[in-house]
Amino acid sequence: MSAAPSYPLKAWLALAAVCIIWGTTYMANKVGVTHVPPLLFSAIRQITAGTLILGWFALRSGIPWKDKAYFRFQATIGFFLLSIGNGVSLVGLRYLDSGIAALLSASLPIVIVLLNLAMRSDDRPSWNGILGISLGMAGILFMSWDELHVSTESRFVWGLLFLLIALTGWAYGSLISKSKTWTYPVLLNAGIQMVAGGTITLTFSYPLETWSEMHWSPEVTWAMVYLVLIGSLIAYTSYMYALAHMPATIVSIYSYINPLIALVVGWAILDERLDSRVGIATLLILGGVYLVNRDYLRKRKRVRIP
Repeated sequence: MSAAPSYPLKAWLALAAVCIIWGTTYMANKVGVTHVPPLLFSAIRQITAGTLILGWFALRSGIPWKDKAYFRFQATIGFFLLSIGNGVSLVGLRYLDSGIAALLSASLPIVIVLLNLAMRSDDRPSWNGILGISLGMAGILFMSWDELHVSTESRFVWGLLFLLIALTGWAYGSLISKSKTWTYPVLLNAGIQMVAGGTITLTFSYPLETWSEMHWSPEVTWAMVYLVLIGSLIAYTSYMYALAHMPATIVSIYSYINPLIALVVGWAILDERLDSRVGIATLLILGGVYLVNRDYLRKRKRVRIP
């Protein structure tokens, strides 16, 4: 019997940092969008973090400025992942509690499967995958039933709609990001995506949002500093380190832990909702995501077997 593989302590610590930090960014974003227009807040964060990354590369080893195809591709990914995925999600966060938004965002694998099914009808999920999708959707419906039953024009419904658009953009960007491979560092990709996505978001923010309503309080400053330095730079670097030293199946546990941390942090700091209905919905959604992920991993194993 072969011994179970061991992984470096630093990799486990990096994964723990990702689980904790990304679980708290929803609370920081909620603080930000409460006082600053959401698209503007997202744009400032992405442009700042991306500029820091590109500045580091420029000073250390230079940036391949002449590779226009590479820049266009990364800018496209930045539009779907950050302009739509992050920017529109912050619009939805104005209507939702931070913990609820994190829980709904955990259903991303389900959205990816459904979008992939729409793009490639031959790639159908198994019965386990269908059960996972059904459980996840049942969890979302169970948690939002009261709001949907009371009024289809409630704030929750608007938040759910914006978050669905954001998840679809993130899912599509994730899918097309696999269509091409580049020899450049992944961190450089992220820097270009952040600057491009943030710039596009800023372009949409100007005509759609009222910047005069912005109230840049000390709380917003600290939230922005936390999101840029801790959420974008440290957590993303930790994620890449963990992914380089551990299997993706282990690293993916962050997607189950993030919503739990976000729910507790939102309840403890922002006095957000945390009741039995949210607890049952959490079990349904995370259980559905687990089945969908397991179905995906089994398919990959079958493909690899000669």
